[in-house]
Amino acid sequence: MSGTENRSIKKGMQHLILCEGKDECLFMIYYLNSQALSYNKQYSETVQVEDFGGNEDLCNALKSWSNDPNFLELKSLVVVRDAEKNAQAAVDSIINAFKNADLPVPPRSNEFKTGNGLKTGFFLFPKCSSEPVNGTLEDLCFSILMEKEAPISEIETFLSDLQTHKNRTFPRPFKTKLHTYFSITDKFVSLKIGEAAKAGAFDWSSPELEPIRIFLDEMLQ
Repeated sequence: MSGTENRSIKKGMQHLILCEGKDECLFMIYYLNSQALSYNKQYSETVQVEDFGGNEDLCNALKSWSNDPNFLELKSLVVVRDAEKNAQAAVDSIINAFKNADLPVPPRSNEFKTGNGLKTGFFLFPKCSSEPVNGTLEDLCFSILMEKEAPISEIETFLSDLQTHKNRTFPRPFKTKLHTYFSITDKFVSLKIGEAAKAGAFDWSSPELEPIRIFLDEMLQ
């Protein structure tokens, strides 16, 4: 089911960010309201973040939001999703969704396209750059942990040993690594990404987030 069910663009919002799933949605909300972006009040006052559902829902979600009564008030529309196992396929999917929804079509990740007064763009986790790489939000989260001496290498060694000596397989290693870290902390054990973001698990000033910040600053211009 699309995350746009029973949702609407709030009056006064100028920028809409549509995210793949609840975790990415909450991650972006807490980032936009973090101290790292407090230099511009627009982030907390004029940007609305919503969940568009699964990747297969994006085209219908774009069509649905574009029919919202307040859509014409928007200055920008941004899509955020994981690159997953094929970054180029993810890029192609988003571009086709914009095209099929009859909206301005951004030519590539981290580059905007303007048409009929609306600026559109997109970026992909984990690197959020103009040259996206395979991976997910969990990969990014594992690289921006607030704990400066997080036992990253120890976790990777532990999981490697389980694979080698116990024949354990991890079809989603990015999720396994991150949630292994959460599980060995008192503060974040059992939390999902959105909950961990709220609880202070991530360093919003990390250099890894700089490409997102630059892109979002351009969105507001």
